[in-house]
Amino acid sequence: MKILMATDGSVHASTAMLTATRLLGGKPAEVDVVSVGPELATCLAGGGARGHREYEKKVTGQTQKTLRAAQSILAQLHVTTHGLVEFGSPADWLLKLSPTYDLTVVGAYGVHDRKQPGVGPVASRVLQQGSGNLMIGRELVNESNFRVLVALDCSPASFRALEVLPSLFDPTTLEVTLMHVVEMSWAAPTAVAAQDEEIDISDLGEYERQLGRELRQTANTVMENALRRLEHWSIPASSIITEGDPALELCSEAEQGGYDLVVAGATGTSDVKHALLGSVSLKLAWDVPTSVAIIRQAIP
Repeated sequence: MKILMATDGSVHASTAMLTATRLLGGKPAEVDVVSVGPELATCLAGGGARGHREYEKKVTGQTQKTLRAAQSILAQLHVTTHGLVEFGSPADWLLKLSPTYDLTVVGAYGVHDRKQPGVGPVASRVLQQGSGNLMIGRELVNESNFRVLVALDCSPASFRALEVLPSLFDPTTLEVTLMHVVEMSWAAPTAVAAQDEEIDISDLGEYERQLGRELRQTANTVMENALRRLEHWSIPASSIITEGDPALELCSEAEQGGYDLVVAGATGTSDVKHALLGSVSLKLAWDVPTSVAIIRQAIP
């Protein structure tokens, strides 16, 4: 298993690395730490060759120092790492490197980011444009028996996210809650048709009730399948099935439930329903106060 951890020397990057390390537990992994410095081609006007060399030396030294500090932190947790020093745009480098790793770990904010709701510009760009598995690391809530909330629906991406749990993390330290939100609002025609005198509202109401029963039955089937998989992996789990807006319900549960990690699959769905609601996984990564893992790729 290959893990990429990004550092810019910020406390947020250090927190993300420490959180990921504790969640990984004793999982054998090849860990690379990358530190990206400013573009070396930039030089103060009129500085000449000597000024350019001094600039390169200073930038390189600062970037290497940042890398060594991060590796030292991980070494104290007995994590052996390989260091990567690059120059240019941190987001560009993470987008380039992350597809070759099983998981990329970043902090929610960078060293120069002003704290605000959501995530900083680098994490945001990798979150929205990346194609690899991404973890935005934040402070753990629990010291052990880490609580994990898995967003579950009927999509293959959802089950792909479920299946990475025993591959990426130490299953002996996890307490998993599976959550499925039955989403009725997008499918309910009654409100739209209420002003149309030619449509029998009672027929539409029966259609909605039947659709609701079918969706809840599907939710139960999906949940039973997921619980059987976790039982096979000896991961204790509980389940929640509710109704509403998936992003709002999942964010609410993540905020109130004392979770250490939220895991969601990224579907890339472009149908009308998801275009209107937005990406649930992006909203989770942006809004919840705990670590979030967005799973796009299966792990061999």
